[in-house]
Amino acid sequence: VVDYGMGMSQEDASRMFEPFYRSANTSEVPGTGLGMRIVKEIIDIHNGKIEVDSKLNVGTKVTCWIPKFNSLDIYTKET
Repeated sequence: VVDYGMGMSQEDASRMFEPFYRSANTSEVPGTGLGMRIVKEIIDIHNGKIEVDSKLNVGTKVTCWIPKFNSLDIYTKET
């Protein structure tokens, strides 16, 4: 996901997954500070990863990687 909005400082980007954390420059934007925390939780549950590239006053790019699931794996693994 890419946006060309206000972007984030390095400090804000390093804290973006903390629950209820909101950057000072988002005071006019509605929200609770839970969105990216929820996204991270879902990605973690699926053994994925998140990459964030953000530049203040330029925008933010968030890439989520989720491993492919092969339903045949549950039948072919030895227990």
